[in-house]
Amino acid sequence: MEFTNEIYFDPTPKLKSSPIPILFLSFNNEKLRCNNCGNKYSATNLYRQKYCKQCLLTYIKSIAGDNVYFDVNIITNHTPCIEHKSTSNTNFLTRNIQEWCKNCSEISYFKNYYDHINTTTQYIFIEKDCKLCGKLIDKISFRFKICSNCYLISSGRVKSTLFNKMIPILYLPWWDTSNKSRVCNHNLKFLTNCQKWCSYCFIVYVECRYCLTTNIIFGITDQTQCKKCKRISNINIDITNISSGNHNIDEFLISI
Repeated sequence: MEFTNEIYFDPTPKLKSSPIPILFLSFNNEKLRCNNCGNKYSATNLYRQKYCKQCLLTYIKSIAGDNVYFDVNIITNHTPCIEHKSTSNTNFLTRNIQEWCKNCSEISYFKNYYDHINTTTQYIFIEKDCKLCGKLIDKISFRFKICSNCYLISSGRVKSTLFNKMIPILYLPWWDTSNKSRVCNHNLKFLTNCQKWCSYCFIVYVECRYCLTTNIIFGITDQTQCKKCKRISNINIDITNISSGNHNIDEFLISI
């Protein structure tokens, strides 16, 4: 995967920013019901990625054109469908979200949706080439594997509001639905439908529902910006008497 520290770059150059928020994707893959409408989440055929069919239908009706806003794989479930007689009984496969049907379609998986618990090694080898650009996917690297042309990682530094120092930030080109910190494995606290943080290791996840990207901030700050669409998100965390409870982590955070 490509790693860059450029001031400006597009983390997903083959995808467009959605004109409206993408609300049908879960922010916590352990939740059973949609935060937006309250309906029960459905799960993709592979990797059990959570999404809301009702909110997806609303989203599809609200957008126009065939712009690619996310990397998705759609298949038929072979259910008889009056609207799609030609595809319901075939090995139908599409990446165009406008062709999804609540009656006869199933979502196989979202490529730019990541949950470190359910995203296993099987995710790696499902495709031999990138469906966005055609590049062959590297067969040597291990674990989470996506196209280095179409998914770019960047890093930087932002000013901490907890300590008068600069703290590191990672800009990731996917939607992260994890509910545990990758550093200390404690449960994350959910602030909004696109922000969560760990009160033990002070890591903050801020995600963009227009671009399905994730900013991981290694410390406390009051705002961050999506690298793709440039939208600014304010972060409101009560830092009164805050401590990780771990002396080594506290010393590390003060020193960075």
